[in-house]
Amino acid sequence: MKNSNKRDDLTKYLDSLLSSKAKDYCYNGLQIQGKPVINKLVTAVSLNLRTIKAAVAKKADAILVHHGLIWGGLKKIHGLDKLRMQAILANDINIYAYHLPLDFHQEFGNNVLFGNAIEANNALVSKANLPIWYQEITYSLDDLLQKLETVLKRKPKVYGSLIQNIHKIGWCTGAAADEILQAHSLGCDTFISGETSEKTPDMALELNMNYIEVGHYASETFGVKALANIIDQNFNIESEFIDLFNFV
Repeated sequence: MKNSNKRDDLTKYLDSLLSSKAKDYCYNGLQIQGKPVINKLVTAVSLNLRTIKAAVAKKADAILVHHGLIWGGLKKIHGLDKLRMQAILANDINIYAYHLPLDFHQEFGNNVLFGNAIEANNALVSKANLPIWYQEITYSLDDLLQKLETVLKRKPKVYGSLIQNIHKIGWCTGAAADEILQAHSLGCDTFISGETSEKTPDMALELNMNYIEVGHYASETFGVKALANIIDQNFNIESEFIDLFNFV
């Protein structure tokens, strides 16, 4: 039997499911309170006007995202934030956001599901403040790039030494390019993340590694997709992921 469709019950469930000791720089949980009963929920990677408009079109009572509206504590609501807030409040929509807890979750987090998708499903996790996932694996560079493109529907970019015979990969979804140093310390010859910083190509060359950029958005659809399925299965709430792809 499925659980209720009350907002407070869903909030308690998600906060328990996604509890994390990770030090984050945003508020995780119910960021904006809306209707007390949720019949329709959508998940997405990021909260923006496109997401809000898509949710309104689907008559959603709640939106759950990885990148929410409230970062760094209380702040002024100006500009784009004002436009987004107006649209949310006008439609009485609940806004849930889970950032690092959704990256690090061992069952349906972005990183573990990314690994499963590229057939690296026996990964170890480092113990650093920003952990990376890593695994010994046999891939040619061309085969790995093709696998990533097939899984993510986005052509990856590769920088660095262009090592052709890959033996150990590390990865961290989103904006984690600097963790190439951590990957190197773990013996990885290839590191995969979502975004490239200006210094990353030279770092990859100097470390004699491959760095593969797969897209911040594309690398972080996994967790919110999984949550849509979990909520749909366990609550009397119709839930679905909406794919608002971008090229970053």
